[in-house]
Amino acid sequence: MNLSTRFRRFAVLAAASFAVAGPASAGDFIFRNGIEPRAVTGTMTINGFPMPVPSGAGVSGSHIAGSGTYGGKFYFPSASFTAPINGLGVVTLTVQWIHLDTSTSQFFDNTTATVGVTEMYFNLQSAVVSGTPVPLSNCAFGPVTWSLVGTWNATTAQASQTGFVIPPLQGSNCSGFGTQISNSIAGSNNSVNLSIDIRP
Repeated sequence: MNLSTRFRRFAVLAAASFAVAGPASAGDFIFRNGIEPRAVTGTMTINGFPMPVPSGAGVSGSHIAGSGTYGGKFYFPSASFTAPINGLGVVTLTVQWIHLDTSTSQFFDNTTATVGVTEMYFNLQSAVVSGTPVPLSNCAFGPVTWSLVGTWNATTAQASQTGFVIPPLQGSNCSGFGTQISNSIAGSNNSVNLSIDIRP
């Protein structure tokens, strides 16, 4: 199964698994019966440029406030991200982190928390260049691996990582802008800081 097909399948499953009635709020995501996702908030930097975790992010699975090992799948809605792109100037990108694998979280008795997330893709969907919308095709950077470390308590698991790597794309990617965009996105000047709601 090629990556494009996997993205389409993921989008359908994500929409079904993470839909909630009405506007999303923290209360919508309180975990019940192993079905609804845990709310995820936080911040990221991509090549040194800030990008908040978009509202409505979540992780499925059995995460609870107790020591143990928990699996799940992260979901991040599309979001805007502004960065200078070589040769194009300051560009506003519509992007989405897409998680195609499952995560493994470990909460230890000493309140240490680790969150391992494999096969993440930083998918650039479109750009606005000098006020002109530009659709982007075949513009998914990855796979990206996160190995976050932090702590957990009765309500929240908080974990972070600095220096995760976003691999480059070929010039033919991103509707022919692959080289310019890679020069501004790919690399290891990245960080992620996530808070997961783990209230029972």
